[in-house]
Amino acid sequence: MKSETTRMLGMTAGALLCIGIACAGCASTDYGDIVLDAAHPSIRYSTQGVLIGERYVDPRRVPEILESYDVPHDSVIHILIDEEASRDLKPARAFMGILAHSGYRRSVLVSKKRTESHVRSRIPLD
Repeated sequence: MKSETTRMLGMTAGALLCIGIACAGCASTDYGDIVLDAAHPSIRYSTQGVLIGERYVDPRRVPEILESYDVPHDSVIHILIDEEASRDLKPARAFMGILAHSGYRRSVLVSKKRTESHVRSRIPLD
């Protein structure tokens, strides 16, 4: 009787643990919406690795993830590169090679450089 109770308690604890992990996103494979435009690309390359959304992924899995989101192979894939990573582009180019080998041959590295614009006018503004 005691071993039966212990076994049921263990199974319940295991089920609750699995539900907790899934709710925390640890077991999820969903990366949210993938945006590929230059203004807000979902794929980011940093010195720590490749991020899709807020999750680090193995660079070799990125083509598989793009295919699971039905991203056409002729799409332009904008990859946001961190400032630290832009100092040595060899790893980023290797990542682009992984994409090209999988058929995504239109990848582009973009950076968020701050730009300012000033307008001068001879007409005084009210």
